[in-house]
Amino acid sequence: MKNTRQLHLWIGIITSLFILIEAATGLILSEPWLIGSQSHEGGRKMVVSSSEMVAAQNAEGEDEKAEKPTAFMEGEKQQSSLMGVIRGLHEGKIAGSNLRVLVDVTAVGLIVLTVTGLTLSIKTLRAQRIRRKKALLSQQAS
Repeated sequence: MKNTRQLHLWIGIITSLFILIEAATGLILSEPWLIGSQSHEGGRKMVVSSSEMVAAQNAEGEDEKAEKPTAFMEGEKQQSSLMGVIRGLHEGKIAGSNLRVLVDVTAVGLIVLTVTGLTLSIKTLRAQRIRRKKALLSQQAS
């Protein structure tokens, strides 16, 4: 049981760092004003896929008259694929409703839970270290 708790503690500490990064960056991508950035043009995000960008770079190098990809506005092109559903969930668009506030609150909750969990884990590690030192000192005194 002791080994399981230690394993759980260390896996929790390591993965918590990644969860904290994911939650913070997701919140910043969702709400760029948090870092003083403006990513919206006229209230709508411009979306260009990476394949369109690569095609544009290739077209510029080969033929200046080649058709360049155009960015499409969110909501104008519906994606029915699994990736579109996942993207919609991440952006807070579920079944046609806009739940961005819920996604933002969830991200803030993850950040708070992760920071408090890391704080508690550090306190646990300190207490373990102090307990070991006391046990070692009492063994040496005997």
